[in-house]
Amino acid sequence: MGRTFENLYGSRQAIRRNALIVTLASLVAYALTVLLWAKGGVGAAYPLLIVVAVADAVCLLVYLSFRNKRPGGKGGVS
Repeated sequence: MGRTFENLYGSRQAIRRNALIVTLASLVAYALTVLLWAKGGVGAAYPLLIVVAVADAVCLLVYLSFRNKRPGGKGGVS
């Protein structure tokens, strides 16, 4: 079970796939924010914009925290 989990979430390919999914989801959410802004003004877009910005900040912090702990990561202390 551990090996299956590692292959699904810990491999380099899985990390790239998850990063791509997060990036695409963020782009869709920002596009929806722009659409809401155009149709309903700042009041309609502001809540979604805050949620997306906070989610992106959390994802960036997680990435920066764990990037050197992956096998083969550059710049980590051995």
